[in-house]
Amino acid sequence: SFAGIHTQSPSAGANACGSEGGMDNRFDFTLVSPGVLFGNRGVLYLPNTCRAFGNDGVSYNQALNCNNTTSVPPNVCTALRNASDHLPVVLDLAVGNLASSSTAEPATPPAKIFNNPATDQLRVALNGTGLRWSIVGLQGQTIAHGNSQENTLMTIPITDLPPGTYFLLVQNPKGPTFSAAFVKI
Repeated sequence: SFAGIHTQSPSAGANACGSEGGMDNRFDFTLVSPGVLFGNRGVLYLPNTCRAFGNDGVSYNQALNCNNTTSVPPNVCTALRNASDHLPVVLDLAVGNLASSSTAEPATPPAKIFNNPATDQLRVALNGTGLRWSIVGLQGQTIAHGNSQENTLMTIPITDLPPGTYFLLVQNPKGPTFSAAFVKI
């Protein structure tokens, strides 16, 4: 179930440039600051765009299959497979004059998770009006969603979720989208 986010190793043969063994381990990632997450410094992370560049999501425990991939052009896939130890992790950013200026104070995040890791319930404070929230799995599937008309402290039942990592996304019609990872144990 994690094949789409593995970053090591795109090679499997003895002629591998780095480690060999196939795409079966390592989850490299990119960290962003609150300024980039909320876009209050002229750079904004675009939600759900972080990805393992070149991973086709189907080459578990084997070299990248560059014959049938749609994730990157075949020649790029072949170059990644033959000349790298890890796949690069990339994300999309909006750059320029966003809703706030570079001298503005950081925006108040529209949400805060109180219990992370969580077991049966996720406790979240929502800050704002007209917020839409959703819980999203690592493969991008929406698991639960809802709306909040005003500031509220809410409890989202997560008893039926299998243990793992999930994202809480909160869309704010008057500002940036908030996203935070949480762990269900």
